[in-house]
Order: sequence, then structure tokens, then C-alpha cells
Amino acid sequence: MTRMNPPSIWLQVHPGAVISIAAVALGLLLAGCSTSTVTGSGSRAPQPREYAAPVDEVWSAAVQSMASLGWTIAHTDRDGGVITATTPPSVRTYGDQVSVLVASAGATSTRVEVASVSTGQVYDWGKGRKNIVSLYEAIAERLRPHPDQE
Repeated sequence: MTRMNPPSIWLQVHPGAVISIAAVALGLLLAGCSTSTVTGSGSRAPQPREYAAPVDEVWSAAVQSMASLGWTIAHTDRDGGVITATTPPSVRTYGDQVSVLVASAGATSTRVEVASVSTGQVYDWGKGRKNIVSLYEAIAERLRPHPDQE
């Protein structure tokens, strides 16, 4: 039996590109689940949010907010606008996978879409919705001007 070699195109792909493509695909897959997934509270997952700030500012706020919530950032792809992270285990879940998509919605506006999926269990007891809302609120707080900064 002869062994077949992979097509030459596979040999020309940069290893970092494969990881970025996989991360974007995972992010889009999880983001797609966020609009149709029913959370433990019995209501639809929160809708994407738009912030009145440039994309770079919102990106930084999202990364900082995820870290301040105690989440471990697993991957960032600034060019693709994707951030993935894991939450620590809790009484409600074994830990969740959170995917964030940050995209420009104009010169001074940015759209953020968050998806949270529990790992290893069918029902998340509302934890996914809590993760999403907590991140949206943390981003908004970081973007809000504070009196001592003026």
C-alpha cells in the first residue's frame, strides 16, 4: 500500500495562521450559539452591545475586564477581533468557555458580541447569562469617564 502525501497547499500554511483561523471559527461558532441558546434563567442570551468608543479602546477594555473578572484568557486575535477565555469552576458550573467578538461599527462606535458555553454539563443554571452580562457591564464601566480623570 502506498502512502499519500498531503496536498502541497497544506505545507505552505503558516502554523500561526492555522491557530488564528481555528480561534476565529470557534469564536464565530460560539457567538452563533449565543443568540439561539436558552440560558438557565429561561430567557434568551443577552443581545450584542454597541459602545460609543473606538474599537481599540473597547478591545483594551474587554481584555482588562475579562482579567478583572478572574477569567483566564486563552487566545486573542486582534486582527480578527476574537478573544477567548475560560472562567473558573463554581458551584454552578465546571467552568465556562467565553468567546468575545469585537468589531468596528463606525468611526467612533464598536459592537461587542459575547457567548458563554458551559463545559461538561447540559444546563448552566443561568451562569452563561451572568457571564455575558457581567462582561458587558465591566466593559461599560471601564469606558465610562470618571471624575478624577477629567
